[in-house]
Amino acid sequence: MERGRLITCSEPARRRPPARGRFVREHDAALSALVDRRPMLGERLEVEVRPDIAILWQQDVPLAARLGASMLVRRGGSVRARAAIERAASAEGLVLQTMGEQRLWKLLGVPG
Repeated sequence: MERGRLITCSEPARRRPPARGRFVREHDAALSALVDRRPMLGERLEVEVRPDIAILWQQDVPLAARLGASMLVRRGGSVRARAAIERAASAEGLVLQTMGEQRLWKLLGVPG
């Protein structure tokens, strides 16, 4: 008769400590501004508001855009940042669409 093997780990899984400080506050403020379509200028993030769209930028890279009842999220980049954007969109009942950076640029009106 065989017994099931029990696999144990001698060391608990290490988790990264939660991010803290100025960048987290800036990120939260940027997400709030994006959802509310308010302009914001931070050290690393910016929300640009145009007549029909609000865009979350990290330097010169678009991370997400709010277009009507949709949140367009750039695939790639930080998984943590993308997950936070998706949670914020879901909390507001926005339709979530993920896409590559080139497609997002086209929707922003910038020729590729």
